[in-house]
Amino acid sequence: MVVGSLKIEFRLTDNRSLKGKRKVVRSMVDKVKSRFNVSIAEVGSNDKWQIP
Repeated sequence: MVVGSLKIEFRLTDNRSLKGKRKVVRSMVDKVKSRFNVSIAEVGSNDKWQIP
């Protein structure tokens, strides 16, 4: 079994709401999950719409 950990932080400069943030993050998570067999969790900064 291979276990790894990766932390990615990015800024959404054109985003203006939590709804927009969730749309962008959900799209990225779905694309990565469909291509690779991985588990993904969004943790931290859940109330800040500029930082996913």
